[in-house]
Amino acid sequence: MKKWIAKALVQKILSLLPGAHRWNKWFQKHVTRGYWLTPDLFARKRHHAQEHLDSYQRFQTAYGAPYSVPKTALEIGTGWYPVVPLSLIAAGVERVYSVDIVWLCTREQLSRTLDLFLEEPQLDAAVRTRFASVRSQLNRQPLHQSLEDLGIHYLIGDARRLDLPADSVDLIHSNNTFEHIPEPILEGILSEFERVLRPGGVQTHFVDLTDHFAHFDRSITPYHFLQFSDRAWRWIDNGIQPMNRMRQSDYLRMYERVGIRPVEHTWEPGDLQALAQVRRSERFAAYSAEDAAVTHCRITSTKDPHNPAEL
Repeated sequence: MKKWIAKALVQKILSLLPGAHRWNKWFQKHVTRGYWLTPDLFARKRHHAQEHLDSYQRFQTAYGAPYSVPKTALEIGTGWYPVVPLSLIAAGVERVYSVDIVWLCTREQLSRTLDLFLEEPQLDAAVRTRFASVRSQLNRQPLHQSLEDLGIHYLIGDARRLDLPADSVDLIHSNNTFEHIPEPILEGILSEFERVLRPGGVQTHFVDLTDHFAHFDRSITPYHFLQFSDRAWRWIDNGIQPMNRMRQSDYLRMYERVGIRPVEHTWEPGDLQALAQVRRSERFAAYSAEDAAVTHCRITSTKDPHNPAEL
């Protein structure tokens, strides 16, 4: 049995069990080894955070605003380790809202994250003191209080209905999250994000358009899942790590429906030869090869009514 089939079968079964996310955590921790926050993964997440800050600052200065960091930020899909939120806090962001459907962070995971930050020799002295103080109190107070002391506020529930005022967030961002949300739900989330984003604020989202089973099984291409019809894919896909299989043009059309005009759109063109190895299903056969082959994209938008077409 191919590795991707075995993983799909296990995740399908786990997704049907009570406490599916706890079972998936055990599976990732002890079988696939995808649970652990390694120094390499930590560095990549730190880099993602800096890219979000760079996008915010680039478009602020483009509109004549002084160089600054956002006061408030909102992230969807923080996951197990709050590296990106803490990176923003370390850079001067006052409050980060983290929205997810379930609470995934634990004391163990927060402790590991803080330890890696405290190992950085270049960490600001005041930030080091703050992080170290929270680290020392982790086992003496509720986890949510430790996160609040750091400036992170979790919002657990439907991201289409956030308990936040309109025009209240400076920066909204995500990494490798949009591809796991069904398109109709994602469209509602994007609309809600636009509601809470302040005028002149920035949204920046990094999307992985590849078959995530290919991350685990190198015998298949990043385009492997494009061969399945929607009906067949429903039998393979699961509720733990679903994949909507949207291509970059689908995301751009969704932005248009919501009424958001991206000011910056970058992408990785992918491998046309690898794509040609896959017999695309009827749904994906209509996409141009160049569109279907894109493996990753970043879409940045602002709420300023005088957006430039491109910067």
